[in-house]
Amino acid sequence: MYFLILLYTEAAEELAALHAEGTPSGVIYAKLGLVHRQVADVKAAVLFFNEALMLDA
Repeated sequence: MYFLILLYTEAAEELAALHAEGTPSGVIYAKLGLVHRQVADVKAAVLFFNEALMLDA
């Protein structure tokens, strides 16, 4: 499980970098929500999922 958490952390960093490069994307926010959910940061996950829903609505 320790290795999975490291991969999720790296994924979050890559997704944050993609988000910083361009316009906001619902897909990126949704994937950030998934990453944060996997590392048990539910509060951040909900925020990212809500952002994804607002952008893709």
